[in-house]
Amino acid sequence: MARLTLGVVIPTRDRPRDLARLLEALNRQTEPPDSILVVDNSEGDANSRLIKSYPSVTTIQDSTPNLPRLFNRGWNALNDEIIGFLNDDAEPSSSWVSDLKQAFAALPDAAAIGGPTWDEQPRSLARLRRDRSLLYRLYDIFLVDGRASEYGYLSPWGSFSIGTEPPSTPTRVSGLTITNMAVRRDVLKKRGGFDEAFSFSDYDGYFFLCLKDASLPVYGIATASAVHHVNPVGSTRSPYWITRDRAILLRRRRGRSAAISARLALGTLAVIGFWTFRAGRFEPRSMLLAVRGCLAGLQARI
Repeated sequence: MARLTLGVVIPTRDRPRDLARLLEALNRQTEPPDSILVVDNSEGDANSRLIKSYPSVTTIQDSTPNLPRLFNRGWNALNDEIIGFLNDDAEPSSSWVSDLKQAFAALPDAAAIGGPTWDEQPRSLARLRRDRSLLYRLYDIFLVDGRASEYGYLSPWGSFSIGTEPPSTPTRVSGLTITNMAVRRDVLKKRGGFDEAFSFSDYDGYFFLCLKDASLPVYGIATASAVHHVNPVGSTRSPYWITRDRAILLRRRRGRSAAISARLALGTLAVIGFWTFRAGRFEPRSMLLAVRGCLAGLQARI
């Protein structure tokens, strides 16, 4: 059997400490990646100086404010059969590369495979679950079919579960996080990669919804884990861009059925509601940004 090759794509922007931690984790792999490509979206040169100290790492400069474009630039520049994706604030386990290679070799039908991602700091939904919040219960019931604690569940309207414990054996799932996953390059090529109509979020969910529509298997495995040192800054945390991308998803998916269209609309309203009452307080500025983002997404040319 021919040896599978795995290349890693890392988009980054002005976070040299996060990037250094990730590159060190890749240096410690029991089986090194066949290639590492950093797509640098930074304004300064701190990342460039850092990358020069890692001879095995290549880089592409791209200043476009569009995260799916950065991932697309990365995988298109590599020739490996398997493309691993890691955010710059992730830290993969030492066997991450070998675990993914073994899984793809054992699962020749797999289009994509991912492992658990452990958040260093609880995210908003995880905090709401911990506090037994009404918002979490509503999210669970109406947007993820009561499966919010399940690993790897993606609803037909693009809402993710938040479970972090995958089964002990490889299991079919409907969605993975781009913070820690790998995809066959021929699948990326056939699907056209990630949809650049999105800006910073929901492009991964839409990608997996398209894989599901095409009946392409996606697996979660218990190994190939990563710690996510969640960096709470940047456009990916902006209510404007989050609701804009949710509106793009609504437009991409509506019309598939009345139920899906209704849940997409409900999910969009839920995102606006979250930013309106974030942390249990009414936040007029966040609400205004969320509404503006939604309107921008509904009016964008796609």
